[in-house]
Amino acid sequence: MSFAGSAFQTAATPRLAAHAAQAIRTAWARYVSHRQRWRELRELRAMDDMSLKDIGITRLDIRAAIRSGVDLDSARH
Repeated sequence: MSFAGSAFQTAATPRLAAHAAQAIRTAWARYVSHRQRWRELRELRAMDDMSLKDIGITRLDIRAAIRSGVDLDSARH
């Protein structure tokens, strides 16, 4: 291997590590967001019909959000 190839590998390593770290952070943020969304939907499913009516949603809205993956707040606006 030549000196130029070795220098390129040395220069590329920090960039590759930075890209890998960013990919891990992005994946973790998506995972945390997904878990939070499912936790909130489970809480809504546990509520009684009158409580749901008080906040302006129905059980059908919850089922539709679960099936489609849509956020209930964005679906209502």
